[in-house]
Amino acid sequence: MIEDIRENNMCRTGDIKSRCNYAFTPHYLLAGTEERQVNNVANRIEGIKRYLHERDWYIKGHKLFTDRQMVKKRECIAIDARETIIGGEKTWIWAAVDLSIDMVIAVYVSYLKDRGTTSVFLRHIARLCSGTLPKVFVNGENWDTEAFKELGFRCTPVSFGTESIVEKFLSATDRKIGGHLEELSNNSTIESMQWWMEGAAGYTNYWTAKCKLMVS
Repeated sequence: MIEDIRENNMCRTGDIKSRCNYAFTPHYLLAGTEERQVNNVANRIEGIKRYLHERDWYIKGHKLFTDRQMVKKRECIAIDARETIIGGEKTWIWAAVDLSIDMVIAVYVSYLKDRGTTSVFLRHIARLCSGTLPKVFVNGENWDTEAFKELGFRCTPVSFGTESIVEKFLSATDRKIGGHLEELSNNSTIESMQWWMEGAAGYTNYWTAKCKLMVS
């Protein structure tokens, strides 16, 4: 009888005969292991739910962004690029804001910030402009101004304040990437991060327009 009680309390049924790893493990330790496994599964489920919610949010934001992209006359544009880490690799996130409407009109992700990547971003901006190319304000002096001249942009280095739309957007995007945007993307490819940034830009523009309506 005593032996039966000891075996039932200390071991799982059949473990003594099979001599598995659980043979002499107390039930309270087994329960702890199972609880951790259950918690891990629950955390993964919550992570999937969060991913699906965030993904739907960004899908709507991406549509908001692409629907509002149009070719039009633009007077002044602010451009900035910020260095961050994506997938353990140094990456640059870029943004351009039309200062006449305070809207993000273009975003870009690259591994380098040089004449080549600057030209790629500027060509994308040029396709959104009609007539004379707008005057461009860039944040700081660390820019290859020849890339601007080659495409016909007039470039003026200035110091952006933290309250500027472009700086707010890049700061928010950088925080998102540092938090869980990279996890949400399922991979750290340039194309994937570009898509998520466009989703964030859509909501940035949405709230900017909404705030202006509330103030007016």
